[in-house]
Amino acid sequence: MCSACLAPDASARTSPNVLFASGGFSPEGPTTPAHAFFFAAQSAPAVRPLPAPPPGFELLRRLGEGGMGDVYLARECPSGREVALKFLKHPEHYVAHQRFVAELRALVELEHPNVVRVHASDFMRSTPFFTMEHATGGSLSDALESDEGGPNPLAPKDAVGIIRVVAGAVAAAHAKGIIHRDLKPSNVLLFGGPRAWDKLKVADFGLARRLNAEDDENLTVTTDTIGTPGYAPPEQVSRANGDIDFRADVYGLGATLYHLLTGRAPFTGPTQASVIEQVLADPPERVRKRRPEVPLRLEAIVLKCLAKDPADRYESVTSFLADLDRYEAGLRPKAPLMTRRRRARCWANDRRHALAAAAALMFLTSIGSVGAMRGVGLGSADAGVIRPPLVPVPKVADLPATPSAVNFCPELTDEEVTRALRNGQRVELLGRTGPRTPIGWGLNPCPVTLPEEGGNGLVLKGREGCALQLLADPGIDSYRIRAELRQDLRTPPVGPVGSRMPQVPRVGIVLGYRRIKAKDRIVNAFVTATICESGQNGQEAGEAALTDHGVIEYPLQPSSSAIHPKGRCPLTANEKAPSARVLEVDVTPQKLVFRHGGQELIQSAQLQEHWVCIEQALNANPQLGGQVHLGEWSSRRPVGIWVQESWATVLSFSIEPLPK
Repeated sequence: MCSACLAPDASARTSPNVLFASGGFSPEGPTTPAHAFFFAAQSAPAVRPLPAPPPGFELLRRLGEGGMGDVYLARECPSGREVALKFLKHPEHYVAHQRFVAELRALVELEHPNVVRVHASDFMRSTPFFTMEHATGGSLSDALESDEGGPNPLAPKDAVGIIRVVAGAVAAAHAKGIIHRDLKPSNVLLFGGPRAWDKLKVADFGLARRLNAEDDENLTVTTDTIGTPGYAPPEQVSRANGDIDFRADVYGLGATLYHLLTGRAPFTGPTQASVIEQVLADPPERVRKRRPEVPLRLEAIVLKCLAKDPADRYESVTSFLADLDRYEAGLRPKAPLMTRRRRARCWANDRRHALAAAAALMFLTSIGSVGAMRGVGLGSADAGVIRPPLVPVPKVADLPATPSAVNFCPELTDEEVTRALRNGQRVELLGRTGPRTPIGWGLNPCPVTLPEEGGNGLVLKGREGCALQLLADPGIDSYRIRAELRQDLRTPPVGPVGSRMPQVPRVGIVLGYRRIKAKDRIVNAFVTATICESGQNGQEAGEAALTDHGVIEYPLQPSSSAIHPKGRCPLTANEKAPSARVLEVDVTPQKLVFRHGGQELIQSAQLQEHWVCIEQALNANPQLGGQVHLGEWSSRRPVGIWVQESWATVLSFSIEPLPK
């Protein structure tokens, strides 16, 4: 075999234009394994004479060429119809031949209005070919170039309209079990003119494979790079990053939308090696950094598609289209917005090793003292969540894929917790050595120490109502929170003079936390499931309560609240006071169920009604002037621990998905 082109005879077919997966152009020979040559679907600039046409066709000009096939504009005789004729470049190579057949079968099977149609095929020749519709408007990539040759990005409305059409074709392919694996603007063809966005068709299924099809999988060597690196997800660039499924095309759709909005691929570089390194290690540059006029919500959708971990992307093209529906309806998408807080966390995560080293040095200088945790700044007003301090943590190993419990680990990130919950696992957010980081405070911080007896958990000494956030977003809609805690009966004196917070000592669970800015004030809305071991006036009988809270933060002044109880019930006194109690709350978008010791105490199914009551009570405050808009109740908001006028020892805090 010839090392340059894999022809049986070196003198039979020697071409200097073979492109390799590494991006190398080598007249002398290949710079990568020979079996990878047809995976780089890019064009070579060399000009070559047209080959001999097959009988019944006249070749007019070359439309494009890639590693596996060359495409020509041809005239069909005697009808005179112009078609796109695709030759197999290396018919003697078995894998290339099989991929060519697979592409033809995929195109024939789909029969979708937005997928290129096949006219005819001939595999009896020494050089097989098939003919397709000819796109008179060229490719989408051509349309994105200005007359001067530079990038010409589209308006967000046009970009969303285009990607909807492309996604519809991809969804039809997925319904047939076919993954495209090479989505990019140059593989989207225009059939109605250079900017006829309503007449688009997806082409080039040369790298397509059928999910769970062993024959298709055998056509790919596990170490090969598949597709165009600038648009390919990490699992295609390196199979060490996991198996390829439908979410690979979700990434391709996001990369194409990124190109439509910015005029370039998410990752670019002088060589394919440099691009691959970026795909594996670096986040894409923000869309709004290149085009600030792109809406923040649309950018969030793009970045969710481009997540490195497939579990963090949309689970299907249908989910992607559903989030586009929310965006176009003026609603907030499920994709997390790239707010200032999130950007800061991404910045810290990218530099986690250096920051972790600095944090370790600071820890060694202050060993022996835990210290008090501090509050954080207000940041962006549209984030709608309390803001934890940025605590850099080192990367930990991937969580197990099988449903089980994930023991407490201080280094777990929010993304890893979310992935575990979506896998059906229970996660401990607070354990033997303290809370999972990063954590944050809602309302007021309070001193946090280790138990004096050296046991598990943390001791929190709260006054005016303190909410310790343990997780910013569970990532799932329905879950169960389980907390084991003890309300120490050494209740501090009542709060500062002028405090409007009811002076009932309570400890428990806080959930659904919403923090927004109204006028020049910060408003907090949340629900608590709490216990009180002793009554307000020192009575022995305690109670459990499921309570709504609306709290206004006054700069340099005590907090104020408007509370609307959902339900209270007597709490059986502890035989040994104080001793630990186990509280559980089942959280769904429709209702809350509060349990103690495995028995149901309170159930609330009017969450939105009570949320409206909070909003009305807050708007009645003259300091706010009717500026509060809490929106809908959501279970996808911060959860944590509530301490009010109490000392409390929290032994454990876990979260797990509810069975479907």
